[in-house]
Amino acid sequence: MPERKRCPIAKATGPLSYNESVKRFRLLLALAVACAASAQAAHEGNKPFPAYRIMDNLYYVGTEDIASYLIVTPKGHFILNSGYEDTPAMIRGSVEKLGFKITDVKILLNSQAHYDHVAGQAALQKLTGAKIYSSEREGNVR
Repeated sequence: MPERKRCPIAKATGPLSYNESVKRFRLLLALAVACAASAQAAHEGNKPFPAYRIMDNLYYVGTEDIASYLIVTPKGHFILNSGYEDTPAMIRGSVEKLGFKITDVKILLNSQAHYDHVAGQAALQKLTGAKIYSSEREGNVR
């Protein structure tokens, strides 16, 4: 059986030289910037959009490219579509700007089990304490 060679990266070599430290720092910085840029590009249109009344008890509370709606009733409110993971904070802001309380939302609905419609469902449920309802077809999506 051939002798196993150790990975040179795992070998303790003592303190790094100044030049080696700078090289590693630059590499880590470049990776961090690349990760941040890709995260922003993934949800580029997920930016705040002014909330407004559509008609009667129906309000738009979504973002620039993610449609979310607030339906207001005397027994509690509904929100349709929670958007991405970071959308619920914007939805909350929109609901409050319209003069409603996020805690008055009692039901969360989704129009379809696509990532851009339901990724924020857990966060929005945590903000509202609401129950989540979905069609049987969409509820089986994993």
